[in-house]
Amino acid sequence: MILETERTIIRNFEITDLEDLHEIFGDKEVMTNIEEAYSKEKTNDFLESFCAGQNGALACVHKDTNKMIGYILFNEYEEDVYEMGWIFNKDCWRQGNGIERK
Repeated sequence: MILETERTIIRNFEITDLEDLHEIFGDKEVMTNIEEAYSKEKTNDFLESFCAGQNGALACVHKDTNKMIGYILFNEYEEDVYEMGWIFNKDCWRQGNGIERK
């Protein structure tokens, strides 16, 4: 575990996250402004080579269900230059998972 919030755990990806990650990357609506929706094979390749293989991204897991609901990118692109982004399962949109409510 890297970080814990009231509702989520942020951790490194695991190979067992394939089904949940494909629910996100394989969804045409979720991927509308990113790129074409991924096939399961492309999702698996990305998970193995980048997410889990290089620890290139983080998984957001819902505490109550233990379901991986989000992909979080925080990567040093070059020295002192970072790229940051997140993609959540559309079933979790507008539920405050991407922000901490006070």
